[in-house]
Amino acid sequence: DHSRVPSARFWLLTALLALATAGFGWWVLLRSESVQNMWDFGGLWNQHIKGSDRRMAHVIAAAAIILLPLLLAIIARAAPRKRGLIFGLSLLLIAAVALQVWLGILLMWDTPEGVLTGFNG
Repeated sequence: DHSRVPSARFWLLTALLALATAGFGWWVLLRSESVQNMWDFGGLWNQHIKGSDRRMAHVIAAAAIILLPLLLAIIARAAPRKRGLIFGLSLLLIAAVALQVWLGILLMWDTPEGVLTGFNG
């Protein structure tokens, strides 16, 4: 009997957890920047994200962390034997998480302004 591992469900759960985490990050940004309307995405983007390379990279990494598990769920369900593709996308996901952690450190312990490669001197 060949039992099947429901890895697509794991990746879908990972994407949902990433989406919830991104929502919490949105809430933290709204609270820290005293934004009046939390649903004004354009205003938040233009005032607080677009002008900061660190915040922009943080948002891009968050989008990757949400989208890569969704893509992995689709591939795991439709083509589970494509191990090389799943491995490559998993490495990209690990890199996105590592980048997100680094950017979070820079944003928390330094400032939203500055280079992506290190602390402001």
